[in-house]
Parts: sequence; C-alpha cells; structure tokens
Amino acid sequence: MNIFDTSIIHFINGFSHVSKTFDDFITNIVENNLVKGAVLVSILWFFWFQKSSQLNFNRGRIIIGIVASMVAIVVSRILTLFLPFSIRPFANPNLHFVRPYGMSPEGLETWSSFPSDHAILFFSLSTCIFLISKRIGILSFIYTLLIICFPRVYFGYHYPSDICKYPR
Repeated sequence: MNIFDTSIIHFINGFSHVSKTFDDFITNIVENNLVKGAVLVSILWFFWFQKSSQLNFNRGRIIIGIVASMVAIVVSRILTLFLPFSIRPFANPNLHFVRPYGMSPEGLETWSSFPSDHAILFFSLSTCIFLISKRIGILSFIYTLLIICFPRVYFGYHYPSDICKYPR
C-alpha cells in the first residue's frame, strides 16, 4: 500500500463514527441506486430529446457512450480476474479502519477493490455527457466524484487510487 492511499484513507476515516447523521447520509447515497444513477441518466435523456440542430449528432454520441460504458465494465470485470487481488480498505487489518454507522460490507470481503466498477461506469457516462456539453459534462464529473466515488472511499470499499489511477 502506498502513502497516497494510506494518508487519504486515514484522513477520511477520521470522520467515521463522528456524526451518525453524516454516516447515515453517506449510507443512503451508497445504498440508493436512484440517487446514484438517475442524475446522469436524466441528463442523457435530456440530450436525447432536446430539440436542437445537433439532435442526430448528440444521439449518436449517447449511443456510442453507452456502448463504450458497457465495454468498459466488461473490460473491468475481466481485469479483475487477471490482476492481483487487492484487499478492500475496510477489511485490511493494517489500516485499523473504523466502519461508519450503517455500513454493511456483506459479500464484499472476497471482491478485489481494484478496479472500481462504479467509477468506471459513471466516469465513462460523464465523459459521454462532456462530449455533448462541456459545462454540463464538468458538472457530471464533479457529481461522479462527490456522489459516486467519495462515499465508496469513505466506506472503505475502494482506495483512492482504485478510482483515479492504476493498481498499486
């Protein structure tokens, strides 16, 4: 484990069990698929039905973006089979991870933390949005970082480098 991951995990984990309200808020984000997916899907639907001179061009980009997202997930799952196993932070005894209130990691102990399927899917959808509208695309990247990725690092499902770069 590198110093980048360790220092960020320890900093973020310092907020665990400090506020039950905050932990419950993060739990609701992690467990509510509507909160995670509906925003980006709604943006894609908006661009699909938006009346503009770029309608066919935008629809083509949306179709390519969705197909690319599915391919990225398949590649991610295949990489998981061939890359070395990476224990999730909440299960790593060296980190002394404090589990937030409401966290139930059932079944995740045997899954490798790298790569993050959530990060791959939502960042690829955000890239699709970015190719249609730079301004809304940047907002969707920020949304993905704060609403999709941060809670997964907070819960110890992933190391920060599982989301933003390469395997350790």
